[in-house]
This record gives sequence, structure tokens and C-alpha cells, in this order.
Amino acid sequence: MRMFERCYNYINNFLSNILNCNKIKFLSKQETANFIAEDKDKYIASLSKSDLIARRINNKRTYLIHSYNSAIDFTIEDKQKLIYASKEADKFLSIVPSKYISNYLITNIKWRFAVTYSKNYEYGLSHTRSNIIFLSSSIMNVELNKLIETLIHEKVHLYQRLYKTLFNIALFREGYRVANLRKEEPLIRANPDLDEYTYRNPSGVKMMYRYKTYYPSSIFDIEYNNNEQEHPYEEIAYNIANQYSNKNNDNDDNIDIDSINNDLYNYCYN
Repeated sequence: MRMFERCYNYINNFLSNILNCNKIKFLSKQETANFIAEDKDKYIASLSKSDLIARRINNKRTYLIHSYNSAIDFTIEDKQKLIYASKEADKFLSIVPSKYISNYLITNIKWRFAVTYSKNYEYGLSHTRSNIIFLSSSIMNVELNKLIETLIHEKVHLYQRLYKTLFNIALFREGYRVANLRKEEPLIRANPDLDEYTYRNPSGVKMMYRYKTYYPSSIFDIEYNNNEQEHPYEEIAYNIANQYSNKNNDNDDNIDIDSINNDLYNYCYN
């Protein structure tokens, strides 16, 4: 009984810290479902016929319902892992050299997480909408360093959205140029992490992922120019996240939960 009480109190204290942490918010299943259903960013409303075919869905309403039903709750283990990964991601983002982001501004963006089941929504790919990072249940099983790398990538996308003018000034300074509106490209693949434009890179190559046909077999049935990324937002996010992976090739999945709880207060409130 004493051991049971100790474990019970340990978990309750841990969850209490999570709920009161002012840097991390875990959306509940219902909060995630409601966000998807409301579609305030109009992401699902913006999907083209080819986007729906690539998702093997007939219409936007069906995909909205399908996506709504994919929402789930985080497990205690998920939350433990994400708190640790978020802390490590912010530690890296506070010092990484980059022409495109402010270390101070990006580390002061609050983490907001939503989780959906497996590949039921957006093929299970991590992405952002509004100020929320969407993860799939399957990503929670990846190696720890890979999860940290993913969070770094997605937080760069949050920065790009929250500080769009500042980020785009840096893009233009480095030689990127707007080509046209994405909606003017009938076969362009939807991506919620991007802005409304296509771009040319500093070499003048147009950056865009487009479907090979109006009837793509999946969202990966695409073509692009000279192995270019689909957009400067993705290129910069990958480049910054890759700096982390290049420095952390020796994976270590041994998370010391006691250590997490001991310094969680400092991370959340300092």
C-alpha cells in the first residue's frame, strides 16, 4: 500500500506540474476535435479536389468528420516525453545561430500540443495550425532525439507564422523572392505550415511541390524542381532542425523522470 500511495502521489504531483506549467499546453481530445471542426484557419476548406483524392476522401465535409474523429488524448507517458523534448528543443533554439530567427523570440513561444490517432489525419505527419503543433500517436514512439528534432522543426513554423513580417524580411534579405500565389497553381500540394505564396530561391529556382496528376495516389505522388524544398519556410525549418540532429547523432532514450520533475519548476516558471 505504501508503494501504491507513493506512485499515486508521484503521478498526481507530476500532472499538477503539467497543468500549471505556463510554457506547455496539452489539448484534450475534445479541444483538438473542436479546433479541427471549427476550421478557423480554413485549412480543410482550402483543400483542392486533388488534395482530397490524395487523402482518399470524396469531399471536404467527410474529411472534416474523419479528422474530427481522429482526435485523442495524450497519455501520461506522452506528456512526460514531450516535456523533456520541449525543454531540450528550447535549449537548442536559444543558442542556434541563424539568419532567420530570433533566439529570444522563438524560445518564448508557448508550446501547445494536439495529438491524433496514427495516420488518420494528414497521414500522421507533424504540422502546425494556428499556434498548435499537431502530432500523431505514432510519433510518440520514435527515438527521443528524432522527437526533439521534430519539435524544433515545428516550432520554427510557429515562429514563421507568429513573426511572419520579421521572418519574410530575412528571406528577402537572403535572396528569396515571391513568385506567385499558391492558389494560382492548380496542382500544388496543400501544406498548413506555409504562407499563401510560392517563392524562388536565391538561385532563381521556383520552389513548389505539385501533384503529378489531378488524381494523385497519395500526398507523396508529387514532382518538384531540382530536388528543391517545396517552400522557404520548410527549407529553413529543416536546416535549423538538421543542425540539432548533426550534433546529436548518439541517441540516448534514457529519460530520467526524477530529473525532469526536479527541474520542471525552473523550466515552467523561469
